[in-house]
Amino acid sequence: LAVIVILAIIALIATPIILNVIEKARKGSVESSMLGYVDAIEKQAMMSQVDSTATKIEAGTYNVTQLSNLKVEVKGDKPDTESVFVVNSKGQVSEGWATFYEGEYKVYYDGKKAVADKEDYKDSKGEKHNTIAEPGTSVKTYTVGEAVYLDPTNLSTTCNASNSTSTTGTKAGCMKWYVIKDNGSSIDVLLDHNTTARVVYETSGTYKEYAQASIKTQVDSDTTGWASGLNPRLITANEIATITNTTTFDGSSSTWFYFGSNNKTNYSSQTEKQKARQRSFAWLFDYTYNCTSRGCNIADSLTYGYWTSSPVSGRSDVAWLVSNDGDLGFNYIDDVSIYGVRPVITVSKSLFN
Repeated sequence: LAVIVILAIIALIATPIILNVIEKARKGSVESSMLGYVDAIEKQAMMSQVDSTATKIEAGTYNVTQLSNLKVEVKGDKPDTESVFVVNSKGQVSEGWATFYEGEYKVYYDGKKAVADKEDYKDSKGEKHNTIAEPGTSVKTYTVGEAVYLDPTNLSTTCNASNSTSTTGTKAGCMKWYVIKDNGSSIDVLLDHNTTARVVYETSGTYKEYAQASIKTQVDSDTTGWASGLNPRLITANEIATITNTTTFDGSSSTWFYFGSNNKTNYSSQTEKQKARQRSFAWLFDYTYNCTSRGCNIADSLTYGYWTSSPVSGRSDVAWLVSNDGDLGFNYIDDVSIYGVRPVITVSKSLFN
């Protein structure tokens, strides 16, 4: 009995010590995994600078899924997918928030060392975080239609309303963009003017997928020299319907609509409330011919609108477009005389912090 009592006492004393040693070892292992992943990011960022075929890791904030798409690989344990890392202009990770083992451990990286714990971690300012979010004391949420300014050829350029250009045909330098979607750590933005005033969608008169269509060549040409990773494209018809909250749109030719009425009632026949609504979407069709009589703010005689990347359902000869009437309409894809190109890109919110 005495021996059993002594062994029980030893167990009571030793167990917490052993468990503490195990916990420290696990934390150390997680911290090493964090440092290993940071090292993998920085090595891939360096490689992307010298490999002309690789998509470059620009300055910005990335989650694990985005980094995986950029070929960041590590042999050890990877952070959970919602973890985020801030990469600076030198390709170095300046800060990071991560969880491992399905959130069991939370790790903060301050640019030099990693600290793991099961409790809420603290950022470089000593502020606690209990959810994985874009680093910083707060993350700005952008509203649809909010204006931002940037130079797609040099993302480090300081741009604002006073030094931006909105002239049709302008393809470089500081320009004005409108938010069409907030993705959390990034935003999708639409240029406020056409980079090309008028261009055919497809010369054959038969619809092709956007990636194979003639207009894709025009988009690629207009965005030559833009920073890698922006993925310039045309807006889709469904995005226009979502922006204008038009739930009746299904892609068929019968469901085209004006922005103010969400149906086929044009601006001159709309109620005052509908006209006000159409004017609130002026940013979608500014810089088009005679658009001020339909509710826009600034007209431009060079173009009547811009193409989307979407075909009309069941048709091979027409595609959706945004016109100077303030509507989502459609036209023949081989018509070169009316509609142009207005690119959409995806940019990290860290560019505007």
